[in-house]
Amino acid sequence: CFETRTWTEAVQATVELKYSFRQKSDNMLADLLARVRTGDFTIDDIETIASRLNITFEGAAFEGIEPTRMHSRRANVDLINETKLNELPTTAPKQLFTAHFHLTVSSLKRKDMNGSGNDNAEPFANTADKRKELQRVARNMEEGNSLPVKQQLELRVGAQVMLLCNLDIESGLVNGSRGVITRFTTVNDELFPVVRFVKNNDELCVTTHTWEYKLAAGSIYYTQIPLHLAWAITIHKAQGLSLDCVEMALDNSVFERGQAYVALSRVTSIAGLRLLSFKPSVIVAHPLVKQFYNQLRDVNT
Repeated sequence: CFETRTWTEAVQATVELKYSFRQKSDNMLADLLARVRTGDFTIDDIETIASRLNITFEGAAFEGIEPTRMHSRRANVDLINETKLNELPTTAPKQLFTAHFHLTVSSLKRKDMNGSGNDNAEPFANTADKRKELQRVARNMEEGNSLPVKQQLELRVGAQVMLLCNLDIESGLVNGSRGVITRFTTVNDELFPVVRFVKNNDELCVTTHTWEYKLAAGSIYYTQIPLHLAWAITIHKAQGLSLDCVEMALDNSVFERGQAYVALSRVTSIAGLRLLSFKPSVIVAHPLVKQFYNQLRDVNT
């Protein structure tokens, strides 16, 4: 975005955020990632990353939890998750959860658009038009695979899962928290999965969550169990997540500058990182990113 023509016009002050909430329990990793992001990493940083090759996860928190395998391509991820789910014992209890949409039309009335000069005038003439627009956007979300969770979500006991909402921030159960389904339980005559999470090693029943998308025509509400099969995930989809237990290959499969940083920076601590392969040359920052940071720091000094 800083390459756009309007950046210098619109942005009056640029602030570099230096505190890492995701790695707040591991200052060493936070400092390492800060250097990787700007291309200022050292030989010691490379050696630290390389030390995570084929390590074994230890401790009670990781018992029964498999690391999420991170891939650069979606086809690999879908195949791994589907294969692993089907490899679970046929006797393992399972449940299919179906998502649903709810649309709420905006109550705003159309403003006078003839000579008023109001650029914020309501663009829809009536309620029917608003509903059609909401239905169109919801349909595009379905067809474009941009939903937070699958509409038809099959879960089984033993499935490795990832939380896709901030369930309990104080306890560390946030978007990306890893766990395993231990059983199903009944709440208000409905079955829901019980998950044991890495973060606190406690079992927690996970019920439905509703995501809201606000538009000019109104709001779209999408309700589903906020869990995703987590044997594998794409680096792209991992953006914004905080993962407790990750496995990745940093080799020629990493095809874009900055992609290795995005993958590494999802993990909350170095103890939760395992590398399947490692090629140091894939850790590279884009020259324009390096230039931007250098200019920013020159201004601030």
